[in-house]
Amino acid sequence: IIHRMVLCLDAGLLEYLPHALPLLIAHMACSDVDNEAQRDSEAMVQLVNQLIIKYEERLFPVLEPHLMQLLQRFIELMPKQPAGPGSTVPPHVGAVVLGLQRHYFLVVQHVVAHKLSHILLSAQQRPHLEQVLHTVLSGIIEIDDPVSRKTCLSVMVFLVKSWVPDGPKAGLDANAHGAFVGFVMEKVVPGALRSVLAPGFRVKDAGSLRVAVEISTLLHALSSTLGPPFVQALVGEILPALEFPADLGQQLGVALSGPPLSEVQKVLRSCIQQVHQR
Repeated sequence: IIHRMVLCLDAGLLEYLPHALPLLIAHMACSDVDNEAQRDSEAMVQLVNQLIIKYEERLFPVLEPHLMQLLQRFIELMPKQPAGPGSTVPPHVGAVVLGLQRHYFLVVQHVVAHKLSHILLSAQQRPHLEQVLHTVLSGIIEIDDPVSRKTCLSVMVFLVKSWVPDGPKAGLDANAHGAFVGFVMEKVVPGALRSVLAPGFRVKDAGSLRVAVEISTLLHALSSTLGPPFVQALVGEILPALEFPADLGQQLGVALSGPPLSEVQKVLRSCIQQVHQR
């Protein structure tokens, strides 16, 4: 019903959302593996993302107090997985976990893509920023799922474009700005590149290729915002640490020194293919 009310009431729905949203989050099904819980979480993601797309910045006072409550709810709904040597995760449990992880990442992606990234920097949400960033990082380097990786890389692209060019304007002081840039340079970029250079990376898989395209977009965004120092650090430090062939690293550096994103995408895709053929 609320999905339809978004279309019917337009801005008139905003006054009701501060009361409705926390109730909807709190009453998401508690069971972790049944169909009801999966339907509840999927419907919730669809609604929240619909609201974000519709209202963008106008949704800030509604979503800001409850964003972490929603994200934490996805984590709470994840079924416990077997631990210990030789333990395996049942397929249906793995599917539920992956679905909830995707929901988490998709909500964060919509937040940063629709002029609401400053929610993460608010007084109420800022203490959770490091946790959110590391969860997104885990989606890039730990979860073997192209959809999750692409979504998490998209989150980082939007944050780089929003926060790196002008930290104070975005709400980041000098220390926080430096910490975020360091996090991206030291964790995100190496982790993303390592994921596509790993032996198990499926070079010809369409989903994997979309991941490579998103990494190209991230590298291009960093080159555009940080300039030559980023390219120098990438070619001189990050790629050699990953045992990336020096000749291919130089090709990527040249591509990043020019404006066209399409050239960076083409060169990185070629480099990945050559690495896996050697």
